[in-house]
Amino acid sequence: MTDPDSTPDLSSQFRELSENLKGLLRATWEYEEARKLRRDLQRGLDELAEAVSETVEEIQHSEAARKVKAEAEEIKTSIERGEIETKAREDISKALDFLNAELDKLNRKASQENGEAEEKAGD
Repeated sequence: MTDPDSTPDLSSQFRELSENLKGLLRATWEYEEARKLRRDLQRGLDELAEAVSETVEEIQHSEAARKVKAEAEEIKTSIERGEIETKAREDISKALDFLNAELDKLNRKASQENGEAEEKAGD
């Protein structure tokens, strides 16, 4: 505080006022810039989210997506009806029949060759 008998230093008071106003304006400006930046970021993120949603929506309704979904539904229906299990059983059964037939042929051929070898050895 200044002494009441002395003359006030208006120059230093104006300098102090000037510094205070500069600080207030700078803080206000920076605050406004920060708010503007936050608004811009929020707007950008909202636009990005909307673009992603639109793209997902388009993909979900595309022809390829419909085909994949239809094929998945067919597989699901086949499984539910047991068609896949029945088909797998049939294919496995055919494969086992084939293997058994081929092994039977080999066994007969081996037995026949062994029989012929025993006859020659006995002669």
